[in-house]
Amino acid sequence: SRIEKDLLTGMVDYVLVIPETYTNMSPVAWNAVIQAGRVLGRPEWIGEALQRADVFMRQQFLYDGHWQETAPSYCQQTVGLMRSFLAVLKGYEPAPAARQDQEAVLARVRSALAALEAAHGATRLPNGGLITVNDTWATAGRAPSRVRSQLLPGMGLATLVAGEDDDQAMVWLNYTAGRGHKHNDALSMALVAFQRELWRDLGYTHTAWRTWSVVTASHNTVVVDGVDSAIDGEHRQNRLRAYVTAHPRLGLVEAEHDGAYAGRCSRYR
Repeated sequence: SRIEKDLLTGMVDYVLVIPETYTNMSPVAWNAVIQAGRVLGRPEWIGEALQRADVFMRQQFLYDGHWQETAPSYCQQTVGLMRSFLAVLKGYEPAPAARQDQEAVLARVRSALAALEAAHGATRLPNGGLITVNDTWATAGRAPSRVRSQLLPGMGLATLVAGEDDDQAMVWLNYTAGRGHKHNDALSMALVAFQRELWRDLGYTHTAWRTWSVVTASHNTVVVDGVDSAIDGEHRQNRLRAYVTAHPRLGLVEAEHDGAYAGRCSRYR
């Protein structure tokens, strides 16, 4: 029909010709392409979406499995979209000529998603919400979480946890890098205890407070000469120096940032 050829096919062709940038929103387009391909009998569209997802999962994540933007809210969004990607492929049978390659791609995507989910799970607060690092929404989860000390070295987040249940306390050190959704908060800290955020990070906001929420002075850290700390866009200047959790009564984490205040101080640790 003309609707199939001129409208739907034209829409998919238009989407696929746009240069792929592999952002956290890319799976939205792939999901639509897969659905159109399954309805209209166009397996080449599905194959293209699979290949893009394969590149996405191999190239756009940090080495600890976390999404490249060091904000747990955006990692959560990516987890949800990749789950939906696999959901729209449920029951799909590749053509015999493409079966081996496409099944291998699906296996890699599932494996990468498992690593992504594990990294995302390490960014939970005792109240079930997300650790409000960078552009992350400060909301409680549906149910309390039993958290433990975690280290995400690619993301740049270390947590120390003590106690159990309602008496559980958590402190974290944020030494994240990157560009997207990153705050000017080199080596910031926060503390949760007694079921309250005692040293709080404001996280993400679309309100008039947005400007304040991203500057160094709004975070629990050290401000030098009253100016914002620099951002390590290339993940090269933040460095973890120590992380100790094995001792039953002592937890320790230490990090430094070579470029936080270059020219203003010789050491920022």
